Amino acid sequence: MLPIYCNNCFSKRDSKPDIKFKLTRCHHIICARCMPKSANGDQKCPVCNRSLSAVTITHDMPSNVANYFLDPIIFLRMYRTISKFQSKQRIIHYTNFYKQKARMAKKKRKLQGYRKLQAQLLEQNETETKRIVELRDYIDYHERREEALLPDTSLSSTDITSTARMMCRPRTPSFSTTDTTPTDSEIDMSDSYLLEEFNKLLSQATSTTSAGKSVKKGRKGRKPKLLKFKKK
Repeated sequence: MLPIYCNNCFSKRDSKPDIKFKLTRCHHIICARCMPKSANGDQKCPVCNRSLSAVTITHDMPSNVANYFLDPIIFLRMYRTISKFQSKQRIIHYTNFYKQKARMAKKKRKLQGYRKLQAQLLEQNETETKRIVELRDYIDYHERREEALLPDTSLSSTDITSTARMMCRPRTPSFSTTDTTPTDSEIDMSDSYLLEEFNKLLSQATSTTSAGKSVKKGRKGRKPKLLKFKKK
C-alpha cells in the first residue's frame, strides 16, 4: 500500500497511528491536526485553498477511494486481461459479421437468379397458354367443319360449300415458340404463284420445241451449195 503522510505538515501515518488522515476531493491527504476548523462550516483545503470535502482513510473506505492506494501493477495486469478479453470478443464479433455479410451477398445473388427464372417461367407459361387456346380453336374448327360437311339430304352441294367458306379457319398452331405456319391466304397466294410460274415455263418450253422443229425442216428443204474453184 502507498505510504500515507500529510501533504501539509508531512507527518507520516506510521509514526502517528492515533491521528486520523483524510483524502480530500482535490486529491490531497490531510491529517486531523491540519484540518481547518470553521464555525460556519465553510472549510478550505490548507494545500490548495479549495472547498474541502474529505473521506477518512481506513480499511472500510469505499473501493473507488481505496484503489488510489493499491499497487498499480494489479491494475496493469487487470488491464491486460480485460484488453485481451475484449480484443478476442471483437475478433469473434467482426468475423461473424463478415461471414453473415458474405452469406447475405450469396443469398442475394441466389434470389436474383430465382427471380429471373420466375420471369422466364411466367413468360413460358403465358406462351404455352396461348398455344393451348390456339390448339383448342383449331380442333374446334375442324370438328365443326366435319359436322358441317356431313352428308345431309336437305342440303345441296352449293349450300355445303358456302357453309364451309363462312366458317373462319383459325391460324394453324405451331409446336414451337416461334410460329412460322402460313395462313390460308398465304397458302392460296403461294399456290397461285407457283401455278403461274409453271405455266410460263411450260409455254417457254413449247415455243422452244416448235422453233427447233421449224429450223430443222428449213435446213432439210435447202440444197447444199457447191464450192467453186477458180482456174489459175
